[in-house]
Amino acid sequence: MKINRLYNHELDYINNPEKYTYEFFKNKYLKDISTNAALGIADEELLNYYENKINGDGRFILKMEPNSDNYILLEKYVLDSARKIAGDYLDENELKEYDKYFEIFRKNIIISLYPFPEYQKKQMLKKISAICNLNPYITDEIFSMFFSCSTMFSLELFSFLLKDGKMHEFLKYISLPETEIDLLSKKPLLMMPPWNHQKNALNAWLKTGGRGVLEMATATGKTYVGLCAIHRLFTVNKKLNVLIITNSRALLNQWRREAIDKLGLYADPKQDFTNPLKYVNKNYSLSIEFKTIQSVYKNPKKYPADLLIVDEVHHIAGKEFQKALLIPCKWKMGLSATVEGYERHDVIDRYLGNTVFRYSLKKAKDDGIIPDFRLVVHKSFLDTDENNEFSKITRDIKKLLTIINSEYKDTIFTITGNYNSFKNLGEFISLMRKARYKGYSLPDDFYRLMGLLFKRRMIIHKSHPKMQSAISLAKIEGKSKKCVLFTMDIATCEKIYSDIKDFVPAFRVHSNLKESKRNHALDEFRKSRTGVLVAPKVLDEGIDVPDAEIGINVASAKTKLQLIQRMGRILRNKPGKKPVFHHYVAIPSDCIEEEDSFTLQNDLSWILDLSLKSGIIAELKETKLSDLANLEKHFEDYTLDYYRERKEIFTEEYGTIKIKNIIQSIDGNTRKIIVNALQKSKNKINEQEWYDIINSSGSCSKEINYPALRWIWILSEKDRTKLINYFNHSKNQNEEPGYESLSHGEIIQGIENIGINESKKSDSNKKTESIGKKIKYAKSKRERESAASELLKFGSESKNVLSHLLTDKNSETKICALKLAGEICDPSLFDLIINCLSEKDHDVKIAAADSLSEYKDKRANYHLMKAGRVKDPEVKKAVKKALTKINKNK
Repeated sequence: MKINRLYNHELDYINNPEKYTYEFFKNKYLKDISTNAALGIADEELLNYYENKINGDGRFILKMEPNSDNYILLEKYVLDSARKIAGDYLDENELKEYDKYFEIFRKNIIISLYPFPEYQKKQMLKKISAICNLNPYITDEIFSMFFSCSTMFSLELFSFLLKDGKMHEFLKYISLPETEIDLLSKKPLLMMPPWNHQKNALNAWLKTGGRGVLEMATATGKTYVGLCAIHRLFTVNKKLNVLIITNSRALLNQWRREAIDKLGLYADPKQDFTNPLKYVNKNYSLSIEFKTIQSVYKNPKKYPADLLIVDEVHHIAGKEFQKALLIPCKWKMGLSATVEGYERHDVIDRYLGNTVFRYSLKKAKDDGIIPDFRLVVHKSFLDTDENNEFSKITRDIKKLLTIINSEYKDTIFTITGNYNSFKNLGEFISLMRKARYKGYSLPDDFYRLMGLLFKRRMIIHKSHPKMQSAISLAKIEGKSKKCVLFTMDIATCEKIYSDIKDFVPAFRVHSNLKESKRNHALDEFRKSRTGVLVAPKVLDEGIDVPDAEIGINVASAKTKLQLIQRMGRILRNKPGKKPVFHHYVAIPSDCIEEEDSFTLQNDLSWILDLSLKSGIIAELKETKLSDLANLEKHFEDYTLDYYRERKEIFTEEYGTIKIKNIIQSIDGNTRKIIVNALQKSKNKINEQEWYDIINSSGSCSKEINYPALRWIWILSEKDRTKLINYFNHSKNQNEEPGYESLSHGEIIQGIENIGINESKKSDSNKKTESIGKKIKYAKSKRERESAASELLKFGSESKNVLSHLLTDKNSETKICALKLAGEICDPSLFDLIINCLSEKDHDVKIAAADSLSEYKDKRANYHLMKAGRVKDPEVKKAVKKALTKINKNK
């Protein structure tokens, strides 16, 4: 009789059962630490237990015996801890709702989101939010602070829903059966209601039988009109094939991302436009494909569609490119952003139809869609309500990060494969997400750090910039003008109101005031010629806000375009005057350079990027605080050191930044304009000057990536000569007419080293590529095996070639690559082999199982067991053989 060998943790349980009880766990891991940190550790263990239970396997090694009441007690601990935290910001009635429903809400979040990968979990919650008539993008903010499915994540979402009165409706949708949740994930849904001008544009196009051109100025949402057309036609017909064409790969990548985001589609947004979006069901089918004009015009009949969308139609009027318009289709929509000064081409009218809707930049500004005001950005320290606790948490994070970087180098390197310590807490967050998704077990210190980090982020999230500057500004401006001052919360609103009411006419509105008092305050402000209206950021809950000349925003939460557009609706032009919106960007004085250095850069980047894309003039106020200026300089020095060591910048918001890829993403003419402007500048360029150079380059289209360009400015040490060298170093300086910019996704994936010609590959690279082609195009099995033997001699140097062969459509090529991958055992190929286990081809699955048996990766066991659930007896046999081999090697 065969006896299975026990794992070390199983032996330890047999010898020391007392170490696997709830009491032992509580005393060892949860004692003498803050509620938030303890909740983070307890919650992670509970999630591991849930995942093992849902999967029916042991992908996570548990710290307690799972078959007794240990996890019932742990769940009670987690819920009690969450209740304590909830008590800080829920009122008495809300707490009663919490006691009744939070446990059910939390469990249903876990169960309903479990089948989806991380990026799709966010998408599902956005979709349910949209169905419940909530702003779906609030979930972005919650995801940025907490792991999906964690108790803190559920608590933050639950609290938001309670305050909006939408908790019960939301709970109904997350409680749907798995089959209905799956259907919901794949069905397109408009995530935000269109603006009036977008509705008018769509209706004008539909009235002409689904034919014609829409001319809409940049930043007025023409892409969304195209997506609304897709949604309308799909809803009516239940079957729709869409083809979107334009001249730029970058634009197509953006279309794909926008379709996923704005229609709530189930797909990976990181993939490029060559991956179509296809959803087939017995009741409906939807297909959205993306092609460049250059790839279509030679043989347009090869690409039939129900709906053809042509973006940037002015690029298609050329003699050759116009052939692309011969694509067989029922409905045609042309889109163009170049409204003013654009000459109509007869060819476009003939093939796509006449212009059926025009929306100019002037009209957009008159409607408040694109606000016409001056933006002033101020820098300030953050004002936290919990200063002592915040300082302690900051110290604890620094101390724990030092311990992790010194004691867990092997663990970090095993998971990242690139580095063995964290120079950026964004790297740490990324590792934690990867570990959860891939099923890695991590040391307890990692979870302790996560709890502390999220607690600190939560305090920052609920804090605001120091208000002295904003209050002083309100006192001055409120004497001669009408101002609206936005605060983070009601308490701050009351404080500022008290501080200014003796100096200027002051008014306040918030949800704790009776409706009659709110209406009275608004009426009085409307009648007044001067004064300050103070309100929390919830002013956009439906309250009709009177016009004002000055906007002052001290609400630190980022709401991006909605924030700017809301300001535009409030700050109306007066004859001869342009309104001003003051926005405060804040950083904590108790800083963590590994966290706050990049947060400051991102916070400044998003607001300036918005101003460029919306045609708003921005002015950056130089700080008069020496401490703040010194801290900012320290952050920039840290950023430079980070880049020199890593050769790239990893950010949570903008991905991985590399200089050369950013430069190559900009078309040649724009680079020339930037270089010419730099040549006229002084040696050291401040941020206002850099912003003005980018603004004057005329490239304020959706393809310009100001956050990336701002990183280049920092990495150049603000030096004119270095910046000129960067922009002159691209081999694509003089672009041919068919030049296509790299997308944001391509920016973060390319080659870094400035000055190195990408075409000069090493001899070994050339040889391995040549052999790879022999394998791919081999005419016989013998020829393929001979080439494989030749490639094997290069060992890990062949990994790049093998990564391409493992995704080849030809099964024989893939099987050959799987055998080689098993021989060289390079970790970078592991995930590609895992993907092959899901292939339909019987022989590919068997080869993948055999290849995995050679890897010493903990995840191999789990994926093999999952693959072994199929009915195919030969695949089952191959999987069993692979598992036996892995356990024997252990």
